[in-house]
Amino acid sequence: MSHNPYHILGVSKDATQAEIKKAYRKLAKALHPDLSPGDKRKAAEFQKVGAAYDILGDPEKRRRFDAGEIDASGQEKPERQYYRQYAGADPEQRYHSTSGFDDFGDVSDRARHYAGYTDNPADKGRDRAVAATDRSEGGRARQRKERRSKMTVRSLMKDKGTTVSTTSPKTTVQEIMDQLEIDEVSAVVVTDEDHAILGIVSGGDILRALNQRGPATLATPVTEVMTTEVLTCNASEPLSKVYELMDANRIRHVPVVEDGQLKGIINTLDVVKHRLREIASEAEALKDYVAGRG
Repeated sequence: MSHNPYHILGVSKDATQAEIKKAYRKLAKALHPDLSPGDKRKAAEFQKVGAAYDILGDPEKRRRFDAGEIDASGQEKPERQYYRQYAGADPEQRYHSTSGFDDFGDVSDRARHYAGYTDNPADKGRDRAVAATDRSEGGRARQRKERRSKMTVRSLMKDKGTTVSTTSPKTTVQEIMDQLEIDEVSAVVVTDEDHAILGIVSGGDILRALNQRGPATLATPVTEVMTTEVLTCNASEPLSKVYELMDANRIRHVPVVEDGQLKGIINTLDVVKHRLREIASEAEALKDYVAGRG
């Protein structure tokens, strides 16, 4: 089920406050726990309906949600990040490689390359100085690598959050397209009533289906276009293993599952942003060391 309050209440974004209130009352009456004692699914849906109305029933909260200032739970949204915010190089050199995760090597290798260190005999003096620096820096480099190897999916999810955009297998492809836009996600996980993963569908899956089958695809169930063999990870796995999983299988989304339950999802953008933050931190540490401040 989508976490978007408009989807939960079944109203459009231009609905009036009166229409929102009417939709809420209708759902609250049908799902009230007193009418279905012991039905955990309806009780959970009743809570979601109440949370959705808490946002849309308050004009100020609704305005802030529509403006992207708060999320569906009413929490403040962090400022949205983009690749270009991490691109400090010349515009023509920012994205010079498309070789998967090969760009994510040790920053010291690239620092030496860009500094122009070579094996030219004329540069032996400088290379000896660099070698001495490298030896003294070796311990720190090993520590950085050890820290990276210990970074887990859970550490990334602390920054990203655990919200996942989900839907039922009965949802149509057209509804999935709307959900991708409203939830501002690139993939939706398809689950059953017990929240077990049945598949995953992305914008790319939909585009391929439209290209092969035409506009009639939009009216078909999501099960016709979703990927059913879903590769997952758990929160305790090292991020390095998830990098390898994505790269080896050419996938962009990996749901996080623990004890058979969906706990979150990470994608290549999450991985890239996390690694770029590490690279920026390592570059600053290297600059401080060279400047004698380390």
